[in-house]
Amino acid sequence: MEDVFTNFNERGFGFTKEKHIFVHIRDVVKGNELQKGDRIEFNIGKDMNERDKAMNVRKINK
Repeated sequence: MEDVFTNFNERGFGFTKEKHIFVHIRDVVKGNELQKGDRIEFNIGKDMNERDKAMNVRKINK
């Protein structure tokens, strides 16, 4: 799935802009530094509360 990244807060939490999917800094693939507005690609998984979350997050150039 693709979307636009918003930003991480001081605790490492963020969301995607269009689909509002939860993103945690631990789920970003190593070597991918995300900035606000970056286009990202990710898989959908579930957090411990069974909510959708982004996993294997990778920055894509578009």
